[in-house]
Amino acid sequence: MKLPCLYLISVIAGLTPLSSQAAVKLVSGYSSFSSNEGGVIGSDLGGNNLSFSLPSNGSTINSNGSITVPQQGSGAKTSINISSLNLSKNTGFTINLNFLRATNLDNQDSLFCLSSSDNSNAYVGRYENTNKVGILVNGSTSGRPTQAISSVIDFTQPFSLTLSVSSTKTSIFVTSGGTTQEIFWNNKTNAGTPTALTLGAWGSLDGNRSGVDLSGISFWEGAATSDDIFGIINVPEPGTASLALLGIGGMILRRKRTR
Repeated sequence: MKLPCLYLISVIAGLTPLSSQAAVKLVSGYSSFSSNEGGVIGSDLGGNNLSFSLPSNGSTINSNGSITVPQQGSGAKTSINISSLNLSKNTGFTINLNFLRATNLDNQDSLFCLSSSDNSNAYVGRYENTNKVGILVNGSTSGRPTQAISSVIDFTQPFSLTLSVSSTKTSIFVTSGGTTQEIFWNNKTNAGTPTALTLGAWGSLDGNRSGVDLSGISFWEGAATSDDIFGIINVPEPGTASLALLGIGGMILRRKRTR
């Protein structure tokens, strides 16, 4: 069976999940972090540009393109304004964070907080005792089922947290050591439009911060399923994707010449 060339290009570029049922589309994101002369960090993934500046809280950009957000900061929190992306639970959305590590964690320290227009602490991914990840929706843990706690993961090694929101379900996929686990709440979602992503902290509280190193963040239209996770957490850098496209283009031209 021959696959269409455009489909092959999409798959190799890593921007279209392999599942035929997948409905996630890359909107924006950061394959790595770097700043211009004004200190502004611009997105390099997707068609919607995002930018933010590091506050004076000790956050730094590292030589490998990762960003370090300290556990204790004296200034403003590190947040990205994402209101321009117009993500909505009605059509579904997914946000992925690739961590290099999270260290010196205390109970209930937040790994991220996604604020929305109708609740300042809509979605919070937080560390809990015994090396686990919990998820809060609308800032509340009431009614959380037992499967909403992940198995033990090593937070000193790379891991990914992927938040997937639809009109009927909120999930967070925890990927570590080549294994992905889904933890979720059915029929518990937030109606607001996401406006800001706060890194390593709870959006409206000064406490419960975590120290994290992030290597990338991506924003997607559509609620991801477990079939989509591999493609989402492994979105290639734009340069890599371009090389893949050039390689495929060369193969196509060569094939035409040999006919």
